Amino acid sequence: MTEIYETDTLRNRHLIDPVAFIAALVLAPLLVAALGFWLVIPVFAVLMGGLPYLLAGGPLLAYGLRYNEPSFYVFAGIGLLANTATPLLVFLFYIAKETPEAALSLAAMSFGFGLIFAPLWCGVFAILYRHMRRELYSHPL
Repeated sequence: MTEIYETDTLRNRHLIDPVAFIAALVLAPLLVAALGFWLVIPVFAVLMGGLPYLLAGGPLLAYGLRYNEPSFYVFAGIGLLANTATPLLVFLFYIAKETPEAALSLAAMSFGFGLIFAPLWCGVFAILYRHMRRELYSHPL
């Protein structure tokens, strides 16, 4: 009788390795910036998008790890989803300091850069997390 109510997602939940999660979350944007520093744009992207990445991406990445094996493409999709919150976060941050037009412009620019860097950072996060997590956390519950 209980089999009727069980779903695959409930059986395939994963514990999250907190040390690997925090390390991968912080290192992913820094690694992308380090590999592309000669372009300068990845370094600028970390400065501009680091906080929205942590605020919007962090919770979604944690949720994604609960139900998915860490893979580049799945987590790149999660990054695109997290990027949809970026304009609101950036707008709310800058509205107190700038005019509404300037805040809107900065939010749009942040969203545009996020279309490139959010999937890249989240995909690299998945690779780093997969390699850093301990054996205990690599099996479903």
